[in-house]
Amino acid sequence: MKHLLSSLVVVALTASASLSANTPPNQSETITADTDVKLARLQIPFIQNVGQADANVAFYADTFGGAVVVKKQGELELVVPLKKKAGHAVIGESFVDAKIKTISGASPAVTRVSYFLGSDPEDWHSGIPTFETIALANLYDGIDLELKAYGNNVEKLFYVGPGANPDSIRIEVSGARSVSVTEDGFLELETNDCIVHYSVPVAYQVIDNEKRPVDVAYRVTENTYSFELGDYDTSRELVIDPLLQSTYFGGSGTDEILDLSLIHISEPTRPMKESRIPS
Repeated sequence: MKHLLSSLVVVALTASASLSANTPPNQSETITADTDVKLARLQIPFIQNVGQADANVAFYADTFGGAVVVKKQGELELVVPLKKKAGHAVIGESFVDAKIKTISGASPAVTRVSYFLGSDPEDWHSGIPTFETIALANLYDGIDLELKAYGNNVEKLFYVGPGANPDSIRIEVSGARSVSVTEDGFLELETNDCIVHYSVPVAYQVIDNEKRPVDVAYRVTENTYSFELGDYDTSRELVIDPLLQSTYFGGSGTDEILDLSLIHISEPTRPMKESRIPS
């Protein structure tokens, strides 16, 4: 985990769950809830690695629920901040039997990122490009993958071309002691320190400008998950869309963001710089 945390910007939130479900919200609580919704929908850009991160990293994004890292060989890593103690859990995903040839940033974002870590200008990087979408073209024969990051979740969009076989999609999970499907259809990844959920998957086809749903569910074999689909038109493109949800914050009440810290973590021999943005 050192090679990830030594170069990434880790976003930490202090959250408080204090509002009873039976308590009518006042104006400030309503504003807070509205802010939470807006933060959840906020698209987070992926940052290109130009030397500021480990050499194996191609792109990464820091959401309010953790960081998602795209490695140059196509593997994904989710760096999840722990709720009850300091530290992070790292969950890896690799695409079984994939033939990844191209990993690229799509839809360039207006944001530019700069890192000034340490006192040596050789280690400084400015004007780093960012992207709204990361594309893994032809992940499997006729199947592309796009990644998008939002305020508190990560979206994987599998585009299954006409005639392509969605059964080819198999994702092996590392860093979790168990992978299972809940009664509600969520994918549950349990580590030694936390539980992470993927939302119930959604699948659809666009026919005559209309989005038509297709039945889909997770299928788990040991530490590998895939998708079980209902009938659909194999002559048309199919989209499969699971979401990584930020279930590692909050409790049974309402989450309220009290403070936001942007922490630049440098190599152990360099000083740590922190800038705080009060709520």
